[in-house]
Amino acid sequence: MGMDEKIIAAADRGCFFEYGFLDVAGIKFYPQVVQICKETCRHYDASWACPPAIGTYEECLARALAYDRMFLFSKLYEMEDAFDYTAIEEGLADFREEITGLNARLKEFLPDFLLLSAEGCSRCGKCTYPDEPCRHPDEMFHSLEGYGFNVNQLANLAGMSYNNGYGVIAFFGGILYRADA
Repeated sequence: MGMDEKIIAAADRGCFFEYGFLDVAGIKFYPQVVQICKETCRHYDASWACPPAIGTYEECLARALAYDRMFLFSKLYEMEDAFDYTAIEEGLADFREEITGLNARLKEFLPDFLLLSAEGCSRCGKCTYPDEPCRHPDEMFHSLEGYGFNVNQLANLAGMSYNNGYGVIAFFGGILYRADA
């Protein structure tokens, strides 16, 4: 069984909506996405999972380019409308629990990988950033957007749906790894 198949087996627990594979060499990175994080995201400069805590754009780019494959995955959550923040927060918490489990399964066979998640970490009520180290570093995953990934573009490249209709939100995660690991 090749690495792609092992990752599918680890991820395919019936919890993810769609997934696809990408060659990292074919992915475009955008410093503008990180700038959008800086200007609009409440997690920017407030979480160990987001810029600037995860490093500069150049550092994140170098970290990502150390791998040659990406497994992109998504999970859908229903909500009343676009302003149903309770459903969004509950969905995001569930998504993070799913990827925490995935992270543990990946560690059983994959020696080196980078698991990225949707938005910033909100595991703790108040992040210790920047005053103290992260309380849960093994359960904190850097943000996809914080690395300069355009998630809509990634979904299109992987043959996945980004917009899934009214009353549905999709959260995305990605695993960067070496195919020959």
